[in-house]
Formats: sequence, structure tokens, C-alpha cells
Amino acid sequence: MGYLVRSTTLRQVVLQNNPEKVEVMKLNIAGFHSLVVNKTVEVLSAFANAIESRDEYTRLHSGKVAELSLRIAQHLGLPERQIRSLYWSSIVHDVGKIGVPEYILLKTTALTNDEFARMKEHPRIGARILEPISSFKSLIPTVYHHHERYDGKGYPDGLSGNAIPLHSRILAVADSYDAMTSDRCYRTRLPHYQVMEEIRINRGIQLDPDVTDALLSISKNGGLQSDLDSIEYII
Repeated sequence: MGYLVRSTTLRQVVLQNNPEKVEVMKLNIAGFHSLVVNKTVEVLSAFANAIESRDEYTRLHSGKVAELSLRIAQHLGLPERQIRSLYWSSIVHDVGKIGVPEYILLKTTALTNDEFARMKEHPRIGARILEPISSFKSLIPTVYHHHERYDGKGYPDGLSGNAIPLHSRILAVADSYDAMTSDRCYRTRLPHYQVMEEIRINRGIQLDPDVTDALLSISKNGGLQSDLDSIEYII
């Protein structure tokens, strides 16, 4: 222990007398951090591309949901670090669909009970895919719980109200909005006014009231009229 203290003290003295070395160390640390962030972005983007390559109807879905989640989080005043985490959770929220058979993902008629049970496994599968990657662990709760409902009738755990992670509640609203405003293999997109009415009806039932109000406010101020198809990943 005494050696460790002496070594630390000696290092501090050396650094204090060599400001140039301190600056070099700072640059090296900054460069390493930038490299890690860039690699993380590449992996997350690859995940999103892998998900959406299986279904032309969900092309850019993850990016649009992430962009809308970001806007809602900003409207709610979340700290920037939380917003960044939510953004990337949204990018990979459907990664578990890699484990769902393609005939279920692309089915144009109603799913059977067994097929729907398979579909409901995708949050669990997504969590298992992300779990071995240490830098993605903070994203797992959002991905795992993004199909919970505010009234407790969702999945996989049937959580309700504030027991559902806030990021998952935000993602659920953004996901619902984009799903209804996009063409899918089983139906065409709904008109914007009809989507907003569905959002209002499900306030406090399927969707968190405060998050729903944030989306309604963004819509009222014209924040949903911009083109969500133009996606630019952020760091």
C-alpha cells in the first residue's frame, strides 16, 4: 500500500513538472474515447440495418422512432446524457426481431395466437443480444420494456405506470406514432389526424399521459410536420 501511495505521488509530481506530457495524455484519452464512441455508433447502426433489411416496410423505422424519441425527450427536459442513451436504445429497440421468423414479420393477415406469442418474444431476444456487450448494458431496460403498457396489459413483464422505465414509455409513444404513420405489409398508413386521435384515446391507457402530452404539444407546434425520413445518426 505504501509503495502504491509513493508511486502515485511521484507520478503527480512528474506530471506537475511536465505540462506538455499532461496535454499529450489528455489528447490520447480524448482520441481513445472518440474511437470507442465511433465504433459503438458503427455497431449500433449495423444492428439497425440488419433488422430493417428483413422487411422493406420497416425501412428507416428505427431511425424515425429514435428521432421522435429524441424530440419528446428534449420537450420533457431530460439531460443530454439520458437523451443520447434513449436515442441509441431506440435505434436497436427491435433488434430482437432477428429471432422472429420472417413469415411472421411479413404476414399480411392477422397473427395466430402462437405467432403473436413468438412476436412478443422479441424484447427478450433483443435484451439477450445486447447483454454480452458491456457498453450496451444501459440500453437493455429500454429495449426490454418498450412494449409494456401504462395500464399494465403489455409485455413482457406486465409492468404499469411509473414502474415502466421512463425511456421505455417515451419509446412506446414514438414507436406507436411511427407504426401508424407508416405503410406496413398488413395495412397502409393512417392519416395524421386519425393517428393523433388514436394517441389521445390511448393516453393513460396504453401510453404514458405526460409523454403523450409532450407528443401532442410537439404536433400542435408543427414539430411532426418535418421530414422524419431524413435520418442523421447523432453521437
